[in-house]
Amino acid sequence: MMLQNRDNWLFITLGSQFANLTEFLDAWRLKQEERDGAITRVVAFATRFTVGQRNWQAEEQLVRDRLAEDEPPLARDHLEIIYLQGKDGQFLEDIRTEEDANGGKTTILSTVQKLDKERKNRGPNFPRFLFCLAGGRKTMSSDLMLAAMLTQQDDDRVYHLFVYPENNNACYHLHPAPEPSQAKDAKKPAAEFYLVKYPAPSLSGLYSKLVDAHVFQPADLDRFNEIIASVTKAMATNTAQAFTLVGDIQDAGLRSLLIQLIVEWSSPSGQERLWGNDIYRYFVDHGFQHVCSVLGHASRICSLIDPPLSDVELFALVAAIWLHDIGMSGDGGTTERLKVRECHGELSEKRIIHEMARWEGPPQNDLFKKLAPVIGTIVSYHQKHRPLDEEQAKSGGKGPPPIPKQVDNPLMGEAPGASSAPAIRTRLLAAILQLCDACDVQEKRLLLSPDEKDRRTRQEMKQLFAAFLDRLDLVRLQKSGQDGARLADELAEAINGPPPSQKPSEDEKLRKCLSALDLVDDERFRSPPPDQRLLELAKELRLMGEQYQNHYLLHHQSAQVTIDPPAILVQPGQLQTGPGLRQAQYLRQIRQNITDDLDLTFTILAASHVEIDHVRIEGMEPREQEIKFAIPSQHVPDVLAFFQPNPVWKELGGCRAQWNKKTAQMVTDIYFDTPDRALANGGAGIRLREEVIRGRTRRFLCYKGPAAGGGAVADRAEWEILVTAEAWHEPRKAFERLYERLSQAKERLPDPRDLKEALTLRNHRIFLPLVHVDAELFQSKCGLYLDEVEVVHDDRQEKFYELEIENFFGTPDLLETLRQELQQHLSFLEPESRNKYQKSLSLIMPSSTSS
Repeated sequence: MMLQNRDNWLFITLGSQFANLTEFLDAWRLKQEERDGAITRVVAFATRFTVGQRNWQAEEQLVRDRLAEDEPPLARDHLEIIYLQGKDGQFLEDIRTEEDANGGKTTILSTVQKLDKERKNRGPNFPRFLFCLAGGRKTMSSDLMLAAMLTQQDDDRVYHLFVYPENNNACYHLHPAPEPSQAKDAKKPAAEFYLVKYPAPSLSGLYSKLVDAHVFQPADLDRFNEIIASVTKAMATNTAQAFTLVGDIQDAGLRSLLIQLIVEWSSPSGQERLWGNDIYRYFVDHGFQHVCSVLGHASRICSLIDPPLSDVELFALVAAIWLHDIGMSGDGGTTERLKVRECHGELSEKRIIHEMARWEGPPQNDLFKKLAPVIGTIVSYHQKHRPLDEEQAKSGGKGPPPIPKQVDNPLMGEAPGASSAPAIRTRLLAAILQLCDACDVQEKRLLLSPDEKDRRTRQEMKQLFAAFLDRLDLVRLQKSGQDGARLADELAEAINGPPPSQKPSEDEKLRKCLSALDLVDDERFRSPPPDQRLLELAKELRLMGEQYQNHYLLHHQSAQVTIDPPAILVQPGQLQTGPGLRQAQYLRQIRQNITDDLDLTFTILAASHVEIDHVRIEGMEPREQEIKFAIPSQHVPDVLAFFQPNPVWKELGGCRAQWNKKTAQMVTDIYFDTPDRALANGGAGIRLREEVIRGRTRRFLCYKGPAAGGGAVADRAEWEILVTAEAWHEPRKAFERLYERLSQAKERLPDPRDLKEALTLRNHRIFLPLVHVDAELFQSKCGLYLDEVEVVHDDRQEKFYELEIENFFGTPDLLETLRQELQQHLSFLEPESRNKYQKSLSLIMPSSTSS
């Protein structure tokens, strides 16, 4: 049915034969007119040429005569042929010089722009512009394409004209074309004409707004080009990244829907709706910039997955990445900072299901509504406290269940691409999201300068701290004589110092409070029932301290993180110098944080042939800092008592123990060496380790170099790669990967083909994390280990005990301070300079090592 209420205006370039015009009209009436309406106006651009016996006047007359014969005829005043003029106002016979080309461009652009204003005055149903680039000089076609880009509105179109098969003989007749037998030359077929639609990027919105703002004159295209170049350069990276993975979706319907959703989500109003109320926005970005970075990381992983993600899985993953942090603004009811931070994944899931699925969107939005529960599930599991698999689920049925390995595809039968896979691998998609989210540690995520961030944070922390102290005084009065009151006294003393010490400053009291907050987690304070408000304030204070020093400032130290299998590479930011800046410690923390997420996702990704097994800092050798003590067997109970709440912990190096994170671990180490014990004699070791912690198993292959220096602190290179359960039983390929990493190591290593199993250690280990907060609110973390080691070799077994302190990320002098104070309280501790492998060999085979 012809659309009578929509006119079409045709702009076309003509050469020395004006037949292009009638050929276009022929093709339009045959293929397009019934659906898209008639062409009611034609504006043609031509030169006043003369070629032999033919010239522009004869061609114009011929084409007008033919159009008048058509039924219905195109009205004479609806055909306008515009002849190009030079800058001097003279009509051009041809385009031969740069001045001719510039004059022709001015003629074409000014004409199209004038008619664009005219059509817009006709109301909402203004005419559609059609642009045909088929005839004339290439410069004319280029100018008309530029005019289309500068004026293009929705549904305007750009075409090229093709004549089939070889009949390009100026057929001025209009459709229906004569049959071959009726043609003047019966041997030639009738002409057939095809219109090919060309994509034309629209610049009309930007162009018109800049002209209206008097940034440049309409004809000053050089100035416009300069602005366009600047704008596109600034936008190119993020604009392209926003559509990462979309092109991999083969189904046109799903791809089109996702594009429309991304356009909506990335618009200013969309971004405001998604992340506008983010209560953490002045820490780090959780919005558009973050989404683009996570998409980039996900694209690298998805390129390796085998079997590849289906169309519906790609759709669900991209949507989950866009929406995984929208819960940072709460869900309308939950807006407390602490609760939002701890469960923003679940809050994002609620918003996706109850808000996003009802968001007015494209006509195909029913598909998104059906997928919303799946997308919400993926999003809710991107935080560590929700287990990705059965091993990560807490024992005893406590805590949330693991995410389903896969779910039924809710779009089966909805679209060809959506129906290509009966199931969606939700566990794999959640693992991709979790790891890629963890990898976005870079300075670009920061929205405020360090000075402004410092001012805002300290101001907010002091307000929280004042409320905390008031509540603490109230608890001490209300719980008089109870364990809670005694603990409150202990906490108050830790903050204010024992009398009659000099009264600490507010900053010092805040620092001491942050260091002592773990006391609030003490079981003595939880029974009888604790004061809930004091607990909340304590958690918020701790969170603020961690977010500032160990989250916000963390990002300042990283230029970017790149996933480059088998490694995740951290590129340090510009080297920071000066007091209080600890780039090396921050970089170690970045590596540890990403490694924690890699641990949780490694086996899931490896099952889909994505082999990412370690995190590396560019230009920085991975090192371990630790102190070991030998424990005489008769004093093991004394050390074991030290792993319980103890008054000694008040002043032990200024650290506080995180009792709620204490764990029992089962560690199995298989050491490898050459027959002549080259590694042991050099103070090094290669081990294959399996750790079982709270029912979850972690396996990795590690090389430890000899300890540097000669002091109590053993500082050595430590190169690790994660391995699968299969590699644990057949580790040769893992050895090859480890040796590839070790190509960067400074030490000379034995030929891996010479390595044989040397002995096995079974270690019953207790781990207690320690936290220290200094005057600048920098949070250091160490680990205290009590090891009961069983050495197994052939039919021999031996046992020994060790106490170990390891510096995860902290100030270099913290270990030495802890060593001195531990030995003051536990005088029987004996410094141990040998590593566990050397000590075990000395017990099993005393003559096998030189140390």
